[in-house]
Amino acid sequence: MHWAAIVFGWPAALTSIAVSGAGLLSQRAALVWIGAIIGLPFMSYLLGTPRFWPAAAAAVLTHFAAAVAVGLRWRLLAWLLFLPAPLLTCYVAAALTAGAR
Repeated sequence: MHWAAIVFGWPAALTSIAVSGAGLLSQRAALVWIGAIIGLPFMSYLLGTPRFWPAAAAAVLTHFAAAVAVGLRWRLLAWLLFLPAPLLTCYVAAALTAGAR
């Protein structure tokens, strides 16, 4: 397996969710921005797939919008805007594991 797939694949997606979640819990917009940037390569890969590109486009935009909402202290909106990224990641993981059976 190529090193880029290892670094920017699932570890980056999971790290992105963890860092952004920590930023949302602590109300630190910088952490949410960092999480959104870390998850960008994984979402960029999904943008290139015909099945997931619409959801990936929405997840990328709403993840960055969540960082803005944290900066504006709109806590509930920030959480709602963050949700598409982990939901899409979980859906892709479920689709991959179902296809592997």
